[in-house]
Amino acid sequence: MVRDLEKDLEICEAATPGPYVIESCQCGHPACNLVFIQKIRHSDGRLSPEDAQFIAEAHTGWPYAIQRAIDAEKEIDRLRNELEILQEQLQQNRCRD
Repeated sequence: MVRDLEKDLEICEAATPGPYVIESCQCGHPACNLVFIQKIRHSDGRLSPEDAQFIAEAHTGWPYAIQRAIDAEKEIDRLRNELEILQEQLQQNRCRD
């Protein structure tokens, strides 16, 4: 699935600005591992539509964007290597002339 990174950025920018704070649930149950994200939820736990969309889209958007960045870095490395090879070949040709 191809994502629209510009749209993803708009979703990020529409959400409540961070930094967010993750706080443990204070229910007192020893097995409880639930947390709350402070700053983006109302006191009753509701989220704004923008924050809910940001959280939902981040689940697929972040891995996609990270993979795109990894692929881009690999391509940059490949192109740098090709450029170095071409520069070496040009230098060798100049030395022969």
